[in-house]
Parts: sequence; structure tokens; C-alpha cells
Amino acid sequence: MTKYLLPAFVFICIVFSATVPVRTQAVAQKWSTRSVKLYVPLGPGSTPDMVARLIADRLAHKLGQPFVVEDKRCRRS
Repeated sequence: MTKYLLPAFVFICIVFSATVPVRTQAVAQKWSTRSVKLYVPLGPGSTPDMVARLIADRLAHKLGQPFVVEDKRCRRS
């Protein structure tokens, strides 16, 4: 039984050492610097628009990323 332990241990060490560089590359990715757009379905000056602007301002300060609130009015035919 002991003659099988050494090759198994060597195999596990090789597999582990091969996966270590892959893990470090995945962690090193940077956060995007593009602005985040929040769409509000009502017109400017409405209550949801003001709430969205307050939330966007707090998220921008907390995450360090620009947030833009855009008003998209729904057109009904």
C-alpha cells in the first residue's frame, strides 16, 4: 500500500501546482471604468427620477464609479 502513496502524492502536488497560476490570474481582473446607466421610465422631475438620482449619487461615492440617470419616457400609441 505504501508503494502507491508516493506516486499519488506526487500526482496531487503536480495537479495543485498547475492550478495555482490559473487562480491568481482570475483574481487580478480590474473593475470596469465605464459609466453605469440607470434608466427611469418616467419624465424628469418625477419622484422615481429623484429617487434614482439619489441612489446613483450614493452608489457613485461608495463604488467610485460614475452613474448616469437617463429618463426614457414610454411612448404609447
